Amino acid sequence: MILLRKKKEAIFSFSNPKICLLFFLCLSMKASAQDESQIFNKRVLFILDGSGSMNERWQAETKWDMAVSTLSSLIDSFEKVNRDFEIGIRVLGHQYAKNQQRCDDTKLEIEFSKELTFEKVNNLLKKLSPKGYTPLAYTIGESEKDFGGDIKTQNIIILITDGLENCNGNPCEVASRLREKNIFINPYIIGLGIDSLDSKNLECIGKYIDAKNKEVFRQVVQTILTEVAVKTSLTINFVKSDSSLYPYYVPFSLLESRGKLDLHNLIFTSNTRRSKDTIFINPQYAYQLLVHTNPPFYVPNFTITKGRHQHYTVPVITGEIKYNNPFKNKRNQYLLRPAEWLNNQWHTGILSNMRWVDSHMIIDYNMHPIVRYSRVNLTEGSTYELQTGPRGTLAVKRENNEHITLFNNNWEKVFTFNNGLVSTLDLAIGDYYLLYKNKAAHSENTKYKPIKIIENQTTNILIEH
Repeated sequence: MILLRKKKEAIFSFSNPKICLLFFLCLSMKASAQDESQIFNKRVLFILDGSGSMNERWQAETKWDMAVSTLSSLIDSFEKVNRDFEIGIRVLGHQYAKNQQRCDDTKLEIEFSKELTFEKVNNLLKKLSPKGYTPLAYTIGESEKDFGGDIKTQNIIILITDGLENCNGNPCEVASRLREKNIFINPYIIGLGIDSLDSKNLECIGKYIDAKNKEVFRQVVQTILTEVAVKTSLTINFVKSDSSLYPYYVPFSLLESRGKLDLHNLIFTSNTRRSKDTIFINPQYAYQLLVHTNPPFYVPNFTITKGRHQHYTVPVITGEIKYNNPFKNKRNQYLLRPAEWLNNQWHTGILSNMRWVDSHMIIDYNMHPIVRYSRVNLTEGSTYELQTGPRGTLAVKRENNEHITLFNNNWEKVFTFNNGLVSTLDLAIGDYYLLYKNKAAHSENTKYKPIKIIENQTTNILIEH
């Protein structure tokens, strides 16, 4: 059994706005010290409601003007200290008047960029004005095109709206459809003066937050940006049974659990500095850890918590199989698999030993006929001596276009000679039969020839009419 030990580091709480702001500023100071070599892209898409109701006044200004000025300021601050994020803005309901009843009214007004400033965002959005309907479902569906198809990208939507869908669309259904297609878009919905009963209709899309006034709106957006900026990271150490570091290279993969998407392929090295062993991962996925030992194995109970650093210690049981093979000049293949797996996992070529994980292995010695060694068991540090049996060589020469099949003495098929006038084959010692005929001849012209394979000798056979 593979044991697993896990240690988590606590995430910061965002319940206190003052602490939240302090943490946001701390992120700014530490950003330059963090490893910039991210293995996945991170994108935040603001979906901004530009329907006619956003012209309503909210305290001293309209909802639209408040949203534009606040977003411009916060995006500017966020982009300066989080260079690994791209931000874009899609607007809905702003191109056509309400009497035109356009339910396809949405456009990516600001494409994803790491260089957005207050002036750029504010100037572009100030040119727009709220006008039409609120096609929420259609807009969320269109956002899929904005993000593209990179499965490694962390996609975040921040939807800012003051109303519900009024185009007969179903935002819940659209969001669910995207998740079923393994398009993981984590949305936050910020409501501007939405009735508490109506707001429940938006909770199926994502995390709903009510902004009661401009100051709360600013705090909510800032808290969300701070939350998405917190990295989810992972460190894995492979150890021996005595908890000392496993002294060899260990390749491993992080797979998405549901569709088995191959997201990260990495190699653990015991002498690498810990800071370089930290893996930053996309927290939108549920992962499985596949370790590529010989043979590979999945780590049980492997879970990732968003916004935290996880440290896993994975024991690796090691043993050695030595092949006692007298034919050093031959290319020998050994196929290895756990007893419960149906597919072969590994072959040695001309290698003489291996390291492995697990017990109750099956080894197939890939010769003719295949020799199977079942229920091979090892404990850590032990050596299993695999005794390969004696063999000889069969050389078959044909004069014409004969079809030739080799059988063992139980008339079980071993090999078919398809091409070439001369063929050689290494075989385990013993009695065999050659069944042959000219390909153009009738079946009754089939002949057979008994042969004997002797250790370290070549048996020459001439097939002639």
